[in-house]
Formats: sequence, structure tokens, C-alpha cells
Amino acid sequence: MATPSYAAVKCLNTSSSSRKRFVFKSFTKRVEELDINVYRSIDEVKAEPSSGSSFFLDALVEWRELNTAEDFISFYDEMIPLVQTLPQIVLHREKIFSGLLQRVNMAARLSLEPIFMLIAEFARDILEEFLPFLARHASAILALLSDGGDRDPEILEQVFTSWSRIMMYLQKYLVKDVVQILRITSPLRFFPKDYVREFMAESVSFLLRNARNDQLTEGLRKALFEAAKKSSPIRIDGVTALLWHVMRGTYTKLHSRAGNVMEFLLSKSICTTIDNKFPDGSSTTREVITGVIHRLCNEVDQKELALIYTCLFKEIKSCIKDDCLGHLKHMIDFLTFALENSKQSDMLDKADVLELVKLLIHKYVRPGIRTGEASSSEFLGSILDFLLCVLDVPVISCNLSIIYAPVFELTNLSAVAFMKKLCMKGPQIIKAFESQILSAMDNILETSPEEVLFILLHLFKKATDGVTHDIDGSHLDREKKVYKFCDSNVRLWIEFVDDIVKTGNHSSNLVSAKEAAILWGSVRCYSNVKDAPQDSLAMLNKFIRSLDLLLEVEEDSISGLPKNTWRSLLGAALLSYHELLLVNVGKKSELSFFLSLAKRHSTCPQVLSAVAEYLDSLHGATSLGMMEEFDPQNLLNSFCIFGASLSSPNKNVRVLTLRILSYYAKMDQRLGSDDERPHKRRKAEDSAEETLELKYTNVVDTLLVVESTPVSVSTSRKIAIFVSRIQMSLSSNTVHDDYIPLLLHGIIGILYNRFSDLWPPALDCLAVLVSKHKDLVWSQFIQFIAVYQSKGLTVRNQEKLLAVSHPESIIDCFSLYLATDFDYTPLETIATLLLQALQKIPDVAESCSRHVVTLFLNFMGYTDGSITSVDSYMSDKCKGKQWKMILKEWLNLLRAMRNARSLSQSKIIQEILTERVLDESDPDIQAKALDCILNCKDEFLIPYSQNLKNLIGLKTLREELTTWAVSHDSLSIQKCHRSHVVPLVIHVLTPKVRKLKLLGSRKHTGVSHRKAILRFLLQFDAKELQLFFSLLLKSLIPGSLQLEMFSCQSGDLLESISDAVGTSSIICLESLTWKRANGFLHLVEEIFGTFGMTHIGPYLNALLIIVVRLLESCMRNLGNSSDEKDPCKQSNHPDNGCSNDQEADNSIDLNECPNEMTVADDTEASASVKQLKDLRSLCIRIVSLALGRYESHDFGEYFWSTFFASVKPLIDCFRQEAGSSEKPSSLFSCFMVMSQSPKLAPLLGTNNLVPAIFSILTVRTASESITSYALEFVENLLRLDNDLEQQEDHSVKKILAQHMDVLLNSLHDFVNYRKELHRRSGRWLGQRELRLFKLLLNYITDPSAAEHVVDLVLPFFSKKDLNSGKPIFKSSLSCAHI
Repeated sequence: MATPSYAAVKCLNTSSSSRKRFVFKSFTKRVEELDINVYRSIDEVKAEPSSGSSFFLDALVEWRELNTAEDFISFYDEMIPLVQTLPQIVLHREKIFSGLLQRVNMAARLSLEPIFMLIAEFARDILEEFLPFLARHASAILALLSDGGDRDPEILEQVFTSWSRIMMYLQKYLVKDVVQILRITSPLRFFPKDYVREFMAESVSFLLRNARNDQLTEGLRKALFEAAKKSSPIRIDGVTALLWHVMRGTYTKLHSRAGNVMEFLLSKSICTTIDNKFPDGSSTTREVITGVIHRLCNEVDQKELALIYTCLFKEIKSCIKDDCLGHLKHMIDFLTFALENSKQSDMLDKADVLELVKLLIHKYVRPGIRTGEASSSEFLGSILDFLLCVLDVPVISCNLSIIYAPVFELTNLSAVAFMKKLCMKGPQIIKAFESQILSAMDNILETSPEEVLFILLHLFKKATDGVTHDIDGSHLDREKKVYKFCDSNVRLWIEFVDDIVKTGNHSSNLVSAKEAAILWGSVRCYSNVKDAPQDSLAMLNKFIRSLDLLLEVEEDSISGLPKNTWRSLLGAALLSYHELLLVNVGKKSELSFFLSLAKRHSTCPQVLSAVAEYLDSLHGATSLGMMEEFDPQNLLNSFCIFGASLSSPNKNVRVLTLRILSYYAKMDQRLGSDDERPHKRRKAEDSAEETLELKYTNVVDTLLVVESTPVSVSTSRKIAIFVSRIQMSLSSNTVHDDYIPLLLHGIIGILYNRFSDLWPPALDCLAVLVSKHKDLVWSQFIQFIAVYQSKGLTVRNQEKLLAVSHPESIIDCFSLYLATDFDYTPLETIATLLLQALQKIPDVAESCSRHVVTLFLNFMGYTDGSITSVDSYMSDKCKGKQWKMILKEWLNLLRAMRNARSLSQSKIIQEILTERVLDESDPDIQAKALDCILNCKDEFLIPYSQNLKNLIGLKTLREELTTWAVSHDSLSIQKCHRSHVVPLVIHVLTPKVRKLKLLGSRKHTGVSHRKAILRFLLQFDAKELQLFFSLLLKSLIPGSLQLEMFSCQSGDLLESISDAVGTSSIICLESLTWKRANGFLHLVEEIFGTFGMTHIGPYLNALLIIVVRLLESCMRNLGNSSDEKDPCKQSNHPDNGCSNDQEADNSIDLNECPNEMTVADDTEASASVKQLKDLRSLCIRIVSLALGRYESHDFGEYFWSTFFASVKPLIDCFRQEAGSSEKPSSLFSCFMVMSQSPKLAPLLGTNNLVPAIFSILTVRTASESITSYALEFVENLLRLDNDLEQQEDHSVKKILAQHMDVLLNSLHDFVNYRKELHRRSGRWLGQRELRLFKLLLNYITDPSAAEHVVDLVLPFFSKKDLNSGKPIFKSSLSCAHI
């Protein structure tokens, strides 16, 4: 039975990367394990059916015992009477086959195996009569696989096993017309999934292998035509698979027809036919042949490839004989491809290959030939690629350099490409052709100088890497054109640089990147001159000095090139100068010259590399004469210069600097050798007394070992040991003071290694260094912290010159030389590590608290001047993940300094921690800040420290909210402490109220926790809650207004916020993203649902003004959108898609919504519109909630004017909305609340609101809930007017009297429509309508109106279940009298 695709299969785990014994097989592996072994199976096949039966009947009976699925059983019951004999099967073949195909679908997946096996046996029974059914069968398989069957390996096995058996059973008839079979199977052979194409190709190939030669030829031609007619990767792969399976024999052998197939594919006739019939299909045919060769090279025994080579050699010789160059090019390409992909080249016939090489070179590669297609660069390129490929065949051991000599006389681009590829070969091949390559460079120098330099650089690089040490020709001859070109080029550049230095004009003559690359190549090749004369050294020396003078200018760009590029050219010239000095032994020492350049260009890795190489080449005797360079004062100056490079993020710069400093350390007599202990007692020669001669540790070499060792898990322990040795030397005072600043930079450089296992020992070493030598390094250490914490927050994407992975030109090589792409620890992480080091020595930090506190205040956004207010900081610099990461380490440092009162500006720090840091949303930051506050050991905080910590912790929050009573009556907080403790509690809880994610992983958990916090805050009085509401609203105020508003200490803070929010459009339109606005509104909704008037009264106006401003913004943006020009479209039920606990994940600036919707596609635009509608509905719902809970509050004129102006488009479309909505909108609910309030109802008389609601009764498509709402609205107004009339208040009566005609007409239409419904469905009016009409009779004074009322009331007297009573009867009579 077929296994569903979700039923995974387990197997034994053979991978070492996992510890699980069994793993689930992937789909790919399950498909790979399928073996449709029908044609080559050794299993016994039933030769004849049972006596008096048929193959189909035998299979049907057999599967009846094996399969009980519904589809198969129904087929069995239906067909068993019709298949008792073979004549019956032949007679009913159409019905039988139709019944089988009817069940070939995914719904009958459990019956597919017997169905497909029965189809195969059915074909075996009726034989030739099955041929008309073959196309229908293929279509059914295609439909099944397209419907998901291609994702089930077992279905695939069943399908293609059945199909292969049909091919085998009907072979006798199908081989007569293989083209028809190819036509029928075309959709399956070109199925989108590659494994389906493979299975079908294997089954069809059986027929081609067994067909006659003429049918085989027709089939192969048809297959190639299919690929050429509509070229696509799928068709190419399908045809390739078919041809491969035709040629494939058993296991890794080729079939006996493989030679015929290969000769046909390579024949000129088929290529010509395809070119004539499908002009664009010739390339497709070549791709197919290439694919077949590729599979042959990878999947068959390499000995079998001799057949392929024989066919190729035969066709190539035929093309050469016929001078058919176009076809010859393709054959050479195929042969080259076969040689490149074959795993064993010894299958080639050496004589045939050499004969072909000689023939091609003699006929087509001679420089003098220029006839016809022979001059084609593509044709010549194919020949040269073949010649390169032959070089990789080890069995050809003769001296090919003589045979290949004519190739090096060529001067075209193909020859250049040949030599570039030749330089990439192995050392033995380069050794054989090196002299010819150098000679050929003179021939092509005039046409392609940059290509010549590129080839020479690769050649010389191989020589310097130790590949061709014993080759005399590995250097340029002074008589060669290349040497003269390099020499003249360098001299011209010397004149150019000198001219710039003299004139001071650094921007007139611009230098291109190509010119700089050619100069670099010339300088690098110049060092490989054989027997270089002294004037060459002098010229390079002059060029170096000219570049050094040029780089003294302060500009960042010189003649269009960056200054770093000029420094790199200086480094290249210096390296060539050093290499020439190596072969000129008699030249005097240039130590001072090299070291002076290193000091002036200490940040350039190219210059440092050249100097380091020079110093490594010096011998002890050479350096003895330069001891004045290494006296203590010069050493100190050099350390100051090179020290900064040790803290460079570029590891290459650090290593090169340490290599140079290592030479200085060797010359320093104060340092001990490697085998000498730091302290050693010796007797003075001129005294009998013992003196202690102190020898210091050489920490430079230790740093060099640390930096030069490749960082990995296996080497981290070794590196940590070396760092610990430095720490031990510092602890034992065996490091000289001159090396202490150098060591500080070196340890900072170690932290740049992006491997966290190295950081702990480096930090321990750094802490010891700072504590032991505070006087020497403290100022520099503090400067490091200041720089890294500043750059870590501002520097993001540092510009880097990326390296080219595979250079193909001199420009690519130059770019690779200039590349500065390196990995290093981010600067913000370095800042945190330095703070961690300082945490290890809190006593040092406390003693220098003036510097530490200043750094902390700068980090918190305060300027160096006096701090007038805690809120006078630059808010744009105090945000982001990196800032919080550094803040945590600062808090850890402040927490480690226990004596908080003794710190500089301790009071300011206390205020910052209380008013700013505690307001952070991260509980970890809050906990650390609270610990810092508690360090002051204030008496009013100590009793409540654990309570505050419990409020911060997410696991203890809920319990603490329940158990800690903070009201005035509970006395759990002493009255004298309350003014200090309550603000801390509010600062701790406010962030948790603002962000639900802090309170739980699930949305509903966060909502419940927030409600618990709000109920906890109810224990505070209104005055104490002022801080809570101020913190909530503070985040909505732009940074430009925060200092002005929150620094003031007098006046009503909330009133100033309300005014700012009401008058500043910046706050609601630009400052709030959609996500923040939505979250804030949900919070306001919960506050309104929790707080009573006594708590929220002073702050209600501020909150509601923000809500209506957001509502105004939503309406404006919806009106500006391209799809919402019609106001009625805006009102398309504002409640759609809005839920009470919705939390948005998108961040859309409200002011940018219109722009986004005009340029975005329909999906993005509709999403933005939906978000705005949800936000609008939420605003209206909050207003409705506030009006219902706080109806006695004076909301103010600004609130009402803004509210009604915002919802006017919705009011105008009330009638249209009623016909398209199921439930009343939030706006309707808002007006319903107003209709019940004596204070709010008079406001309904504006904006034609009342007639708009009355007209809802005329909408016949309105839902029952909406019409009920409208009737209730009318009844509320009528009852409210009755109540107010007793108080002589006629404000509502004026509204009703003004729109009475609209109301009566609407009610008349409503009643008439209900009459129709009563006749059709029995629906009639109820007690509410009767009460409404009773109230309405008091307003009838006009005869026409009275007539309407009588028409409305009279139908009620016909209802026995509605007892109207005498009052309404008398009133009706009065109306009739009128």
C-alpha cells in the first residue's frame, strides 16, 4: 500500500555529525534509493497465466488478497464478472481501461499500486490492442504526478515500474514506431522535476536500444529536434538523460549501440540539419552532447571512454580532411571537455593525440596563416584550449615545448589567453615553457602591456614561492623589451611625481586605476631583472623618495587616487628595492632608510611588509653598526610611533608592526634572551661585591607569537598560555616601563581577534597592566574607552576595499594588493571588553572616578559642561542595541564600585539612574541600575530593596503585585519614605506597561500582566500617578521639546503635555510609527477600562487629545490614498480587522503611509490601508469608552472640534455603511453613548449627525442589529428629552423638532418594509417600536405629521399579543382629530 508523503521513513544514521542512532530519510535520499529494475531484473517472470485464465485475472485475484482499499475493491466488484476469460477482456477492454484510469488519482492513493500493476498485466494480455490506450495512460500519469504524486517516492516507484513493464511487454509493437512513443511521452520526459525525467528516460531508452538502426536514427533525430525546437534547461536535461540511458549498458559498461549513438551525435549531417531547420538550436544540440559526455565521464568505467575518444578522433580527422572548420571547432571543444572531465587520461592513445596536436599546430597555428575561418579567434581559442588540456595528460611525456613553439609566436588575444592559462599550470609544465613565455612577452608587449605584466607577475610569483628555484630564465634579461618598458615607465613616473611635488598641483593631472596598476606591475617586475645594474637601484631609491615627499601633503586624494593607494605604491617600490638589495651583496646597509619610512607610514601594511622583510634578511653583523638607532631615547620614540599600529583592527598591520618591533627588542640590551631568566646574579669584573643585573622580559616576541598564531579552537589554549606569561611578567615587575604603553596597545590588538575564548586571559592581563602601571597607561586607557564607545555607536559600515577572488587582469591583481578586507571584533564589543577589564579593578576606578564619571556622562548623552537637568541629554545618541550593550557594562562597573557616595558627581549619577536608566524596558538593565542605586545605602530604600527587585524580575513580578500593598492605608511604606519609594516603583513598572513583550512570551499573558500592574497602580493617589502618566506621554514628545517641557520644575506638567500634543502636528504625524501608535492606543484603552475618575481625572484631557489627533491623522492619510478618494470608501466599516488585544508587528510611519500606498503594489497598499482603518477604529472605540465612563468630565472645545472634524466623512456615509455592515461600528456606539447623556446629547446636533442616523431606518439591506441600534438611538433621545423637559432644558427638543420630518418618513418606510417582511416571513414590530411611537406622539402638532403617525400606529391594534393600552389609543385619536 502506498505510504502518505507525511509518513517519514527512518534509517540508520551514518553521519558523524549527529549522535542520534536513527534519523529520518530525506526525500532526495528516498528517491535516490529507488531502483526501477525491470529490464535487467533476474527475478523470475511468469511466462504464462494459469490454465484457462489470463494475466489480468490472476493479478486481480492476487491483489484482492493484498489490498482492501475502497477504490480497488469497488473496481474488483465491478469488473470480476467481465474478466473471467481472455475473450471477455478483449471485448470489454474499453470499459476495463476506463475503470482503471478512473482510479488513477491522489484520492485513491492506497489503491494505486494494484491499479498500476493491473494496467501492466492488462497490456500484457491484449498486446497490440493496448496501443490506442497508451496516450491516455501517459496523460493519466501526468495528471497524477502534477497533483502531488511526484512528492511521494512510493507512488513514483509504482508508476514507473508499471510503465517499464508495459514497454517491455509491448516491445515488439512499439519499436516499429519509436517516434510515436517519443511524442506520447514528451510531457513526462520534460516534466519539471528532474527525477521524473530520469525515470521516464530510462524506461523509453529500452525501446531505442532494441529498435532497428533506421528506427534508432529516427528516434535520436526526434529527440534532438525536441531540444532544438524549444530550447530550455528542462528540455536539454530530458534529452540528455534519454541519450545517456540509450548508451548505458549494465552497471558501468556501455551498451553495444553506444558507438552508433555517439557517431550519430557527432556526425556533421545531423548538425547541418539542425542548423538549417532550427537556426537557434545548434547551441542547444551542443549542450546536449556536452551533457552526455559529462555523464559518460562520471558514471561509466574510464576504460569505456576509449570508444568516445575513437569517435571524436575519427570525426576530427574527417573535418580536417574536408576543411570543415565550423564543425571541427565543435569537435575539438567536445574532445577538450572530455579530457577535462575524465578521471583517467591513460585511456588515450598517445600516438593519436600527438599526431592530432602536430596536425592542428601545423595547419592552423602557424603565425603566417590568414585564410578564411582559420583566422577566427574563437576557432584558434578552441585549438589552444585543447593544447592546454593535452598538457595535463601524464602519458604524453615527450618534449612538447618544441612542438608548441609556433604557439608562442602568435600575437593575438587568443595567444595571450593561452599564456595566462599556461601560467596557472603545475611547476613541471611552467619549467618546460618558461623561457618561451618570457620570449613571447616581447612580441605582445606593444599591443597588450597590461596583459604582459599580469603574466609576468604570475610567473615570478611561482618562482618566489619556490616552484622554479633552479631556472636561470626566471629573471628578466636587461636586453628584453619588457625590461626596457618597465624601466622607462618607472622613470616617467618619477618625473610625474617630482612635477607634482614641485608645483604643488595635486588635482590637475588625474591618474586612472589602470595607469596605477601598470605602474605597480612595472615596479614589481623590475625586481626580477637579471644582473640589475646599480643605476636601477638608484632609480628605485629616487622613486621611493619622490613618493615619500608626495605623501607629505595633507590632502586625502592626490591626482585622483586616494592617499592609501600612493602609500601602497610606495610599499611595492620598497619591496622591489629590498629584493634588488638581496642580489647586490656589496651594497651598504639601508636600515635607517627603511625604518624612517616605516615610522612615517606606520599604518600602511604594504610599507610595513617591505620593511619587515628587509629586517628579516639582515644578519647580526650588518646591524652592529647601527646601534645609535637603538639607544633608549630613540627606542622610546619608535615605540610611541609603532604602538598605535598595535591597536589597529587590521591584524596584518599588527603582525607586521610586531615583526619590526621584534628587531628593536633584539637590539635592546636591557632585555634577556629566550634562554635567560629575567633576574640573574653576576659578579662585577672590577669589584668583588655581588651586584644584581636586572634583565627584563621580551614581551614583544610573546605578542608576536600570539598575533601570528592562527586563531582556532585547537590553538586557543596555546595563545592563552602566552598571554598568561605576559600577565605573570607584569605581576613580577619584569617588564620595562618603556614597553608598558606598547603592551597596552598590544593587548587591545588581541581583543580585536574575533574569538571570544581569547578575551578572558587578555582582560585579566589588561587589568593587571592598568593596576600595576596606572601612572603610565591610565590616560591612554581612558581614551581608548572614550573612542570605542563613541565610534561603536556611530561607525557602522566601514569602507573596505574588497579583494578579487580570482584575478584575471593586472587591475584585479592591483586591487587584490590594495585589499583591506579583514575581520575584527566590533568597536562596541571592544568598548564592553574594556569596561569589563575595569570592573576587575574597581579600586582603581574609584580612585580615578573623576575620569570614569565624565566618560559615563558622555556616554549617557551629556556634554562636557555642567548638567542643568537630567533630561538635558542628546536622545538620538542613547538608543539602539549597541548602546544598551555598553550601558550594561557601565552599570556593572558602577555596581562594582561599592562606595557610591564618594564618586565624583554622585548626586547626578543617582538622578540619572533613577529617572532614566530605570525607565529602560530591559529588566536586566533595571536590575543593574537598582543595584547601583542601592549602593548609596539610603535609609529610605533599604527596607524595600527586595520588593523593588521582585517587581523587576519577570518570575517574581506577579506574586509581588499581589502581596505588596502600597496604599496609604496599608502603611507598608512609611510616610516619610513614600516620596522616595513611590517614584522608584513607578519608574520600574512603567516600561512593563508600555511593552507587552516584557511580560510574557505570549500576547495574552502580557495583557493579563499589564492589567495586574494597572490594578496595582490604583493603590496610589492621583498626585502620585502624575509621574506615571508623564512617563507614558514623554515618549510621544519630540526630543526638541522634551528639554523645554520636562526641565521645568513648576506648573502643571500634564497640561503642558496636552497643549504640546494638541498644537504640534509633529508629534502625532511623524514621531509615531504605526506600531507605536497602535500599542499606545491599546494601553490607553486598558487604562480607561481600569482607572476611575478619581485617578485619571487630571490626565484625561491629555490622553484624549492624543487619541483624537491620531484619529485625525488616520483620516487624513486615508483621504490622501489613491484608492480612498471617495469618502464612503473610507468608512467601509472602521471596525473591520480590529481586535481588542491586537498587537502590531509592522512599523509604518503614519506620515509616510500615503507615499507608500501610491508607489507600492496592490498588496502592500491594501495592507497599509487596513492598518490605518484598524487604528482609526481603535481611536473611536477609546473615545466611546471614555464618554461612557467619564461622561461628567469636561472634554474641552478642542477635543470636540477635532473629533467631529475627523469623523465627518464617516458621518456622511452612515447610510451607505448601514447597508454593507453586519454590526454597528465603533462610531455608532460612540454616538449611542452620547444619546444617553444629558451633557453630551446636545452635541449631536452638529454635522447633520441626527438625520444621518435617522435615515438608516430607510435602508432595507441593513442588518437587524444596526436597525435595532438606530431605533434605540431614537428612543434614547426621546426619553432624554422627556427627562430634560421637566428641568426646562429644551436643548434636545430643538434637535428633534428640527429633524422630525426625517424621523417620521424614515419610520414610515421602516414600518412599510416590515409589513412586507411580515407577509413573507412573519416578522413584525415589537414592544420597543411601540414604546417609541408612544413617545413620538407628544411631538405631533402638524396634520401631515399626524397622518404619518396614525399610519404607523394603526397596524399595532391588529396584533393581539401587543396590548397598547388606553394612553396610546387616546393619543392616536388625538392625532386622528388633528
